[in-house]
Amino acid sequence: MNAGLLKGSAALGICLLLWGCSAQTPEPDGKIVREKLQGGYQTTTKVKYQELEATMTIYQPPMNCAQVVFDSPPSLQNLKMTFFTDRTKLEYEGKSFEFSAGSLPSKAAAQLVISALNAVTQDQGITVRQQDDKLVIQGELADGSFSLEADGKSGNLLTLSIPERELELEILDFHILEE
Repeated sequence: MNAGLLKGSAALGICLLLWGCSAQTPEPDGKIVREKLQGGYQTTTKVKYQELEATMTIYQPPMNCAQVVFDSPPSLQNLKMTFFTDRTKLEYEGKSFEFSAGSLPSKAAAQLVISALNAVTQDQGITVRQQDDKLVIQGELADGSFSLEADGKSGNLLTLSIPERELELEILDFHILEE
């Protein structure tokens, strides 16, 4: 084989290798997280909202209302909030109250959480970036900006923060509902 041809082939191979190694990875788009949230899920979370610390379970079937049930503290235990598109229903100690959409204070912790998660599924006005092995999704709500962290590979939610409202949420478990 010609020595010049061999050198040229080697140089071409090295150029291709270097080009392949320097190719940029695509920007994360949060699709894996949106799909998990749109498909229906249940999660137990630890919430710190201003001075209140609570545990709540969020149940969101696909294309349906969202339910939030507080597990602690004792004063909120078994408080159930169901968020429909046109109203919110509160159930506590055998009593039930309904409020039209928007009449429940938007600063209520459960309302803030549901609003942030819904914003992610709608993919409007959010930014997504990769940070180490996490996806960081940021967006705006009427009551402030939010930041949602998810596992970059599985899409499972890890934390949610709404600093203007002093709300921090740690996801203790997250699983997709079986159809």
